[in-house]
Amino acid sequence: FSPSASNIIFRLLITFMVTYQLFAFCFDVTSAFLNSAVKYTNYVFLPDGFLYNGSRYGLMLKNIYGTRDAARGWYEDQHIFLTRSYPTLVRSNVDPCLYFLFETSLIVFIIVTVDDYAVVTSSKSWYTQFLATYSKQYASKDLGRLSLRLYSGILVNISPSRSECFLSQEREIRELLQRFNMSDCNPARTPMVTDLSAPPRTPADTGDWIKFDYPSLIGSLLWIARMTRPDILFSVIFLSAFMKTYTDLHIGAAKRILRYLKGTLTYGQLYAPNTSHPSTVTIASMSDADWGGDTITRRSTSGAITKLYDCYISSTCRRQDVIALSTTEAELIALTEAAKDVKALLNFMKEITQVEFSPFTEIARTTISTDNIAAQFIANNRVFNNRTRHIDIRYMFIRDLMEQETINLDRVESSNNTADIFTKALPFEAFNIHRRNLGVAQRPDFVIDDTEE
Repeated sequence: FSPSASNIIFRLLITFMVTYQLFAFCFDVTSAFLNSAVKYTNYVFLPDGFLYNGSRYGLMLKNIYGTRDAARGWYEDQHIFLTRSYPTLVRSNVDPCLYFLFETSLIVFIIVTVDDYAVVTSSKSWYTQFLATYSKQYASKDLGRLSLRLYSGILVNISPSRSECFLSQEREIRELLQRFNMSDCNPARTPMVTDLSAPPRTPADTGDWIKFDYPSLIGSLLWIARMTRPDILFSVIFLSAFMKTYTDLHIGAAKRILRYLKGTLTYGQLYAPNTSHPSTVTIASMSDADWGGDTITRRSTSGAITKLYDCYISSTCRRQDVIALSTTEAELIALTEAAKDVKALLNFMKEITQVEFSPFTEIARTTISTDNIAAQFIANNRVFNNRTRHIDIRYMFIRDLMEQETINLDRVESSNNTADIFTKALPFEAFNIHRRNLGVAQRPDFVIDDTEE
């Protein structure tokens, strides 16, 4: 299969762009899969009425859309072309869809999403030359600046100074409201009520649930939550547990998310880095847990958020695999989830800081904040007693990171712990504070100046 750029890598690209005020462009390859030769023996079943040498089967000489290895063949061919044309271009070992190139006074990042390319660079002339070279090999359509363009369904809006960027899916939300006849609904202030009680369906339950396309709605909402609206992530994750056992109560809860989106149509993810020394990489994370919050399974929910230069990069919202016996255990598991996110980001940042001429020269020690002192103590100390002896060894992963001086643990007040928004439904006042800290904000009125150099 062909690799595809993750939403985390795309957010990293946007963060790099606004941190160093880089130019962003995009282009599309025409009939990409048809450009790659067949690398495996494949036969195609010919349409009715067609025979080749008396056979209804034909040997494929070129890839076509729909075959299993077409996407992978295209990815491998374009990779070979890129690295041969630009020997100093480096493919990331963390995400194979990201390429980067650093030279004196030149910064280049390239993201490949099948046949869509996003290029962020400090030199407009370099992009012009790169596209000309690329188009000689593969026919491509230049889409110009990334600003005010849809990239993978996300509307990218960049400020004239290139120091801020706003990502939104307003059009997709409008289409979703129309598809489920909610265009004229009354807005809601939060995506979920704080006292929702919605048990799964039983064989004796009856209702109109069978007529409603609940899985389709939850799937669409999950895509929006993962890409530009993390403020609805917990609500969607919670309702996704009832894909086969939903009732009218779950449908009502899902419609409330639509009502919330109706009232926040112009909201999206704002990227405005907070740093005066971009060469020093600063990563911060928060974690939280809602102990026994799932009233059905009695499992806890882990929540975590990771930021780079105070810009949202990734989040975690998931029901824990085990039943925690205390709030401390639940918080320790959540800390481990945050540590995994941080470690993944550190792997990438270490990779690019080691490249010659990299604009990133050092990585400050990363801090993970939690509001549970006991979990912080266990992570800091190799204690073994009746309260901790049963905890799975995988949740002690954070201890090694601390002993290696990879991360620090810090204390944060519960009211300031942004990860709380990923663990449970919150009242509006707390929800609004955490939403703002996530970087979810109203659409700014950016205007693109085409004459800017």
